[in-house]
Amino acid sequence: MPNSPGGSGDVIARLLSTDLAKDLGVSVVIEYKPGASGAIGAQFVARAKPDGYTLLVSSTGPMTIVPSLRPNVAHTETSLSPVVKIANSHTVLAISAKKPWRTIQDLVATAKASPGTMSFGSGGTGTVLHLQGELLKLRTGMDAVHVPYKGDAPAVSALLGGQVSWMFIPTQAVAAQVQAGNVRILATASPKRLKSMPDVPTMAEAGVKDFASDAWFGAYVPAKTPAAVVARLNAAFDKALKDPEVIKRFEKLGLDPAGGKPGDLMSAQHADTIRWKEVIQNAHISSQE
Repeated sequence: MPNSPGGSGDVIARLLSTDLAKDLGVSVVIEYKPGASGAIGAQFVARAKPDGYTLLVSSTGPMTIVPSLRPNVAHTETSLSPVVKIANSHTVLAISAKKPWRTIQDLVATAKASPGTMSFGSGGTGTVLHLQGELLKLRTGMDAVHVPYKGDAPAVSALLGGQVSWMFIPTQAVAAQVQAGNVRILATASPKRLKSMPDVPTMAEAGVKDFASDAWFGAYVPAKTPAAVVARLNAAFDKALKDPEVIKRFEKLGLDPAGGKPGDLMSAQHADTIRWKEVIQNAHISSQE
């Protein structure tokens, strides 16, 4: 794991470990290598023996954003090979229920009428949530200052406390606050409406085109791992992701199990690398921000 214990990736790895161990006939040990926005863990796996016994479970940010922000640790498409896309994660545009805005148009109109007064939060510079906020600015022409926090939880607290005006946030991180009536959701960043929030429009339906951007989790091995080993691991993951209990637990986390072939993960990674590199360049974002 390229991050600390307790996050969504950690929960995913633990949920799958039992089924994987049973199918592969080996013990599955979860080791944490946090730091450098996921680059330390990714590099650790990239340098491991390519025998299929050391894998990386990572997500959109470390695999598609970090290489553009930290060129000296670019590792994702050359030194790691995809095994399987594990799950899709959904994010939504959220505001405090105390705010008057009811639509994205209301939000944008306020920002344009009072330049320099609006801000948006995220769990850190270079995260998907940060770049989704920058993408919204680029697509709408609105002005807002990015305020990074050390994780999603403090960012949500800042949203509730009025320290930031809005933010993108994973559905699982804000569901309780929505149910309590403390947070209002203006749109989902997913290409389709979410089953858990059927009344919430997509960004396209809300008037923001070319935005759809689900996040995801995937499994990787060192680049020179034999194709037959990758295929065996892919089959084990795919089988585990079809386990009804795993599916049920994923859904409670607000995740959609994915599965499929290694190429499906590579396609998603490549497309998002291009997407977020463009945002980084157009928004003039640096790792030092």
